[in-house]
Amino acid sequence: MAGKKVAVIGAGLGGLSAAARLASSGYDVTVFEKNSTPGGKANQIESSGFRFDTGPSLLTMPFVVEQLFSDLGENIDEYLQLQKLETICKYFWEDGISISAYADKEKFAEEIEKKTLDDASSMFSYLDYTSKIYDLTAELFLFNDFSDWKSLINKKGLKTLLQIWKIDPFRTMHKANSAFFKDKKMVQLFDRYATYNGSSPYKAPATLNIIPHVEYNLGGFVPAKGIY
Repeated sequence: MAGKKVAVIGAGLGGLSAAARLASSGYDVTVFEKNSTPGGKANQIESSGFRFDTGPSLLTMPFVVEQLFSDLGENIDEYLQLQKLETICKYFWEDGISISAYADKEKFAEEIEKKTLDDASSMFSYLDYTSKIYDLTAELFLFNDFSDWKSLINKKGLKTLLQIWKIDPFRTMHKANSAFFKDKKMVQLFDRYATYNGSSPYKAPATLNIIPHVEYNLGGFVPAKGIY
């Protein structure tokens, strides 16, 4: 691809990844960014000798990042030390209740039973539901580059289309979450995943409930020195 020029608009993580892959393939790449620093949503502030991530602070699906480094001929271990989190997040409410979202699902279930009106079976049923959405959509949508329409017309694609109701596109995240949990706090906890892409749980399709599967069933990670 020598001599072919490509412009990448935006130096966020996606833009930088695309630019790196293109450059590795021989393109002459220029990245344009309106901000003074790269990173997009990922950024930092420094104070009193400490650094704080101001954007994403959690990494999921590390195999995607590992594949990027592999495609570039690099060893990810020379750049990043990923640590699997024991507690994915901690939630606080104004009434003084706090819930630790443990990566260990049994432990998380115990926390839910102790702190809310819901029982462990509700959480396990919910995560099983989110897992089914992932299983139906991952290969066809998440990991498909759509470079060829025929990639949609195959056995997996037809299976997904015939079971489209199972990815829950016809009700909102909030409605789906309210069907699984009776405690308002649990509904709020899982509704907040809509904010990952700037959506409202009251408007976004419940298909986005795929996100809790990625965190709780596949695991949450953090680079040793933070995202930025």
